[in-house]
Amino acid sequence: MPRAAFVALAVSMATAVLTGSVPRAAPQERPQQPPVFRTNTELVEVDVVVVDKAGQRVHGLTKDDFILKDRKKAQSIETFTEVQRSIERATELPRLPPETRLDVASNTTAKSGRLVVMVLDDLHTYRGRTDTVKGIARSIANDLGPESAMSLIQTGGEHGVEVTDDRSRLLGSIDKFKGRRPTRRPLEVCDPIAILRDPETADASNLDPGCEIQELNANRGLYRALEDAAKILGRDDKRRKAFILVSENVAKDISGLFDGGEQIANIVSRNPRVAAPVYEYQLLNTMNAMRRGNVATYSIDPRGLISPQELAEECFPPPGGARGIDHDPCVGDEVKGSPTAWNAWVRKAQQGLTIMSEETGGFAVVNTDDFTGGISQIIGDLDNYYLLGFYPSDVNGKGYRPIDVEVKGRPELTLRYRRGYQLEGAPDPPKPTSELNRLVGGALPKNDLPLRLQAIPMPPGPAGGKNARVVIALELTVPTTSMKEAESDRLLDDIEYGMYAVDIKGAKVRERQSSGAKVTLRPRPGLVVVPDKVTYEIVSEMPLPPGQYQLRASATSKKLNAGGSVYLSFDVPDFSKDDLQLTDLVIAYADGPHVPIARDLPPVTMQTTSREVVTRGTVPSISRPSAAVPPTLPVPVPTIPFDPTLDRAFVSRDTLRLYFKAVQRSAMALTATISALAPDGTVVVTFDRVLEAGTQPSLDISLPLTQLAPGPYRLQVVVTDGTNETTREVALIIRP
Repeated sequence: MPRAAFVALAVSMATAVLTGSVPRAAPQERPQQPPVFRTNTELVEVDVVVVDKAGQRVHGLTKDDFILKDRKKAQSIETFTEVQRSIERATELPRLPPETRLDVASNTTAKSGRLVVMVLDDLHTYRGRTDTVKGIARSIANDLGPESAMSLIQTGGEHGVEVTDDRSRLLGSIDKFKGRRPTRRPLEVCDPIAILRDPETADASNLDPGCEIQELNANRGLYRALEDAAKILGRDDKRRKAFILVSENVAKDISGLFDGGEQIANIVSRNPRVAAPVYEYQLLNTMNAMRRGNVATYSIDPRGLISPQELAEECFPPPGGARGIDHDPCVGDEVKGSPTAWNAWVRKAQQGLTIMSEETGGFAVVNTDDFTGGISQIIGDLDNYYLLGFYPSDVNGKGYRPIDVEVKGRPELTLRYRRGYQLEGAPDPPKPTSELNRLVGGALPKNDLPLRLQAIPMPPGPAGGKNARVVIALELTVPTTSMKEAESDRLLDDIEYGMYAVDIKGAKVRERQSSGAKVTLRPRPGLVVVPDKVTYEIVSEMPLPPGQYQLRASATSKKLNAGGSVYLSFDVPDFSKDDLQLTDLVIAYADGPHVPIARDLPPVTMQTTSREVVTRGTVPSISRPSAAVPPTLPVPVPTIPFDPTLDRAFVSRDTLRLYFKAVQRSAMALTATISALAPDGTVVVTFDRVLEAGTQPSLDISLPLTQLAPGPYRLQVVVTDGTNETTREVALIIRP
């Protein structure tokens, strides 16, 4: 790995820090929210999957092969792209096991181009099928691989995961899934208030008591979760988006519900004694949100194959005290050979998943035990599709607009695409907000400015307290040409960057930091060929209490006239909780940083707020001017002894520097075992080291990579005191 082509001549910074817990929905936060994207005169894009009779995807079609109609009128296809991600997969290095935690986030990889939200419907899942849902969800997380950024929602509102490329976080949430239905029988849609079955009869025996509150909340919870997620995904984002919904759904016939767009079909009466179709309105609102956000839904029913003979078992206990097939509305007429096969509650639930999925451009995996095949087909859809774009000829009016797409002269082909879209009129004027806030306001990071991010929680300092010292490394990459100055070999830029630590459980911005910097870089002496891009890293710190966080970082480059953002999910442990704990592993190049690094540390005293860069060899750091610091003041002790690298791909001739701390209640002798593991768990290299006694002993060693062949590895550290043991890992790749 080559050393840095440029060194930092100067990086001067001005920093503003805001601390405290600020709710995301607080009134003072609203001006910082990004504007909501709505389809208007902008390009309307439609993802179209084309398959033949055998279910194989059809490739090689051109724009001229398609006919696209908006409200039955043919439209000019202005943009056209065929996406085949299977070609990209063939060039990848072998993958690490999905349970391996990723400690560095990037906004520049293929992961950022597609977002999949896995929705696990615990509210409607029979608790006896908990393990089945977990198995399906694990397969989805594992098989989708690193090509998709993913998030996870459980409809009960617990154990959700923010958008991440870290499969270990998804798998951790999946392990906590529990089905909440005590019986196999599907939930039926009922009204939230008591009504008379026959409005013309006042006989109390005709009274329908309505839903129990938990049933009503379960039905609302499923579709509100989908609606809220679709609204977020639709904000100023045109990337490929999909829900994968694992649900037993609701026993309700929704045939024809979506045919009228915003209208509810067949409202029976305005009689005040007849409840409004609350469920239908909620479901239609959900569908409209998915249409606006261009979100395809793929559904999987974890019940698997249900034969006619198994319908009675799936309807036990019978609803309303019904006894026997002849009197059990949940079973329907299928078992008696009636052609009315879809009036059983299970069939209504399966058909509902199918209708909802097909309306959005997806499909449903129902009434089959082949979950593996279904997941493979879903991935095939996400990897292979055509992207068609058109400008609506008529932008007057709002509401639902049906879309029809076909391939000329190929009626045997099956096309999957969203069946309509909605115009909302002109978007609201953008509310006042800083560019740094806007860049972190979406579901996915912005990648116009390439960024990488790492957060390393370390135990509290000598003063104690609950707050961990979180070391943050933010790396920026910009084109060399954008920073060049006329008649000078120096590269100049003005940047601003911000850090936002969001407490995931409390939905609060726990702490913010914003900084501005003037960057000056010069070529390393002897440099002959100037690289196309220059990368530099800024290291700072943020105090945070224990909790689960998503760190959102944004940066803008004045010279590049562009900005970017990057998101990283991480945990801050309570270092006072256990007898023995281990910090994250910090790695760097043993021969020094390979990119220019500036360290943005807090001042030693409040006498002055000025900061300047002093040079240690070729690596600048930010510190107090020595002349302004009285000799009696202590020199700040670095939280970690060196600046980390965000690289995770190396070559065998590299030597790494590894650092970590152990935290224990009592100063006992500790032994650390450092190993390099292959993806299958095979130990390739291992050795032991003894840590010096203390409550926070550390280890700082060099690791030559000469014994590692090209491929992925887990660098693992296991520390034990003879009774307690703790482990940390970091993923590495050795390139050829």
